Parts: sequence; structure tokens; C-alpha cells
Amino acid sequence: MATAASCSHATGGASPRAAPLEGTRWVLAEVGGQRAATGLGDEPVTLRLDRAVSRVTGYAGVNRFSGDYELEGASLRFGPLATTRRAGPPEAESLETSVLTALAAVTGWKITGESLELLDQTGARLMRFDAAGKPL
Repeated sequence: MATAASCSHATGGASPRAAPLEGTRWVLAEVGGQRAATGLGDEPVTLRLDRAVSRVTGYAGVNRFSGDYELEGASLRFGPLATTRRAGPPEAESLETSVLTALAAVTGWKITGESLELLDQTGARLMRFDAAGKPL
């Protein structure tokens, strides 16, 4: 898989001083144009891409998820995501549904500084994450 850590395209990639896409722990700030709430127990929704094994892992609001991803330049796609099977209150379940639906629609990405935007096929923002933690 190719990485795009040194790209700076309007439709995807990262500027030279930006947090790297892979290895950074990303915390959800916005999904579907709405400020993101926290999940169960006030745990934030997270996402981390591991370049060594091309795996994405994270927390969607109620359940943990994992799966494969394909990264080529400004193109990013997530494979089917497996989740744990916990139940939660309606607001956490709704958040999780929004997160997993958005992840399934991702086709591109863009990083500006410490913010990651996941984009759909038209280039519209589906989700925004903020970097939290040092890269692996």
C-alpha cells in the first residue's frame, strides 16, 4: 500500500507539517455535519490506521471495530468492518450507526494540520477527526 503522507492535494493528502494519516490516533470531532458526541462512558469515537498490516481499528460509540483499508495517494477505502456486539442506549447506538455508515462511504481523505477529513466520492466531508496522541 502506498502512503500519502507527503502529498498536499486539495482532494486528499497531507501537508508537510501535518499529523500522519497512518499511526495517529484520531478522535472524532464531526460526523454528518454534526458535532460528535462521545460514546458509552464518555469514551470518544476513535480511528487508527496501521500501515504495517493495512488494518483500521477504532471505537464507534458502543462497539470496537476493525478491518482492512486500501490507501493509494488521496484515495482511501475501508473494507468490511467487524464490530463487537454490545448494545447501548439509543443516542450511543445512533452515533455508532452514523460513524459506521460514514466509514463505509469514504473514498478519500485530506489532512490539514491536526485535522483529518474523510471524504465521499464527490469530495464532500463525511467526518472530521482531530489528532490525539503521538504516531506509532
